[in-house]
Amino acid sequence: FAPHVLRAPLDRGEVVLNVDSGTYHLINGTGRALLARLEEGLSLRVAAARLAESSGEPLVRVLADAEAFASDLLRRGLLQEVEG
Repeated sequence: FAPHVLRAPLDRGEVVLNVDSGTYHLINGTGRALLARLEEGLSLRVAAARLAESSGEPLVRVLADAEAFASDLLRRGLLQEVEG
C-alpha cells in the first residue's frame, strides 16, 4: 500500500483510508485475500492463480478481476507498484 494509507480489518474485508484525500474505501473479503497474497511478495498473476485455486473460480476470470482491482487501487492512490 502507499505510505499515506491506513487500514483496518473487518470480519469479511477491510476498510482503507487515503489520508491525503480523506476518502474511505471498503474492500471485500476476496480483495483482502488477494492483497494478502501480494503482501507476501507474490506477483499479481501468481496471487490470482492461488486465489482461483482456493476459490474454484476460473483463472482467466480471477486474473481479469485482479488486474481491474489492482488498477483501480493504483488509480485511487492506494497501492504502489513494486518492481521485481
